[in-house]
Amino acid sequence: MFSNYTGVQVFTPQETQIKSHKKLPVEAVLLIGEHLVDRAETLSVAESCTGGQIAVACTAVAGASRWFVEGLVTYANSAKVNRLGVTEQSLQENGAVSAVVASEMAQGVRQSAGTTYGIATTGIAGPTGGT
Repeated sequence: MFSNYTGVQVFTPQETQIKSHKKLPVEAVLLIGEHLVDRAETLSVAESCTGGQIAVACTAVAGASRWFVEGLVTYANSAKVNRLGVTEQSLQENGAVSAVVASEMAQGVRQSAGTTYGIATTGIAGPTGGT
């Protein structure tokens, strides 16, 4: 995951087989944090369908301020455009739930936060289903 030095990784549900309702294990967050601290790297997140759950998981571990900089919940398309620099063209041509938009979200949060890595989530979540 951290071998891509552009700061952007895009995973689709087909590649990861991770359901949005599963919680990120604390052990995984601790390992990510230790890895980032060892390399003097930082992380920011832009979330849509996860509504801040990644940021909550990151800030739930002691010492996260050494590697976790910020999280943005950009649920509406207008927030993706205004806060993260996602292009209207990408939204119109690909839809909000696309690898193109997720990549633009990750790049936008990484640039605005000045972090080594940016992670973004976009999809359809909620009580009636998810992708």
